[in-house]
Amino acid sequence: MFRDCRNLTTFNSNLSSLEIAHGMYYSCYNLIEFTSDLSSLKDADAMFRECRKLVSFNVDLSSLEDGYCMFEYCESLTNFNSDLSSLTNGNEMFWGCNLNKESVQNIAFTINKGNVENDVNRSTIHLGVDDAIISDA
Repeated sequence: MFRDCRNLTTFNSNLSSLEIAHGMYYSCYNLIEFTSDLSSLKDADAMFRECRKLVSFNVDLSSLEDGYCMFEYCESLTNFNSDLSSLTNGNEMFWGCNLNKESVQNIAFTINKGNVENDVNRSTIHLGVDDAIISDA
């Protein structure tokens, strides 16, 4: 939908009924701020991949099941605060991000209280040096 919109810097709209958003903002390099209702989103494969200037994400993702590569290479993303308790596939979700410790702990908490299946390796969401916080060990 907005893929490769290099001039898009902010997005504020009601997406409350959106359930699938494959690559919706992929390569929107200059997207800094995203404000929307994503409470129905279930599948966000590469939704924000390569949004290199996105710094903070505080949006309801409580219905999200598939977050594969959702924030991959969002290298400015340091602050993440969202409920991931429904996540079943978070593979490479945060690959290349620089999340702060509080964000990593929040992600670990919401994943651990959620319905992540035993066969899903929670460490594959790639949180960098703090992976040990969410390991299954």
